[in-house]
Amino acid sequence: MMAPPPMQPPPAMNAQIEHAHAQMRAAVLNALTSDHRAQAQAIAARFNDGDVSMCQAAEQIDGILSPAESSQVTAAIENMHKTMRPGPMGGHMMIVHRGKPDAGEMVLMATAMP
Repeated sequence: MMAPPPMQPPPAMNAQIEHAHAQMRAAVLNALTSDHRAQAQAIAARFNDGDVSMCQAAEQIDGILSPAESSQVTAAIENMHKTMRPGPMGGHMMIVHRGKPDAGEMVLMATAMP
């Protein structure tokens, strides 16, 4: 017997999620200096190639961010969470994460994911 296909969000919700992700990605990348953006993208490429783990890549990115960049990235993520509509269970349609993600993880997600 075949397993049922995974549940897919309705097209309108899927479009909303994609739009929110694009806005988050732009806000996160715009919070970085061009030099730090290039460094983060190089680290993300190494993560995508399997050369470093997610934790290692996020740590490396955290190490290059200035305090102001970290604050701006965190603010961009918090703003996105506020604009997302709650899902059917009252939560947001977001990646499950243990604890609050740090700026390095958010920059990695913005640079490593299309």
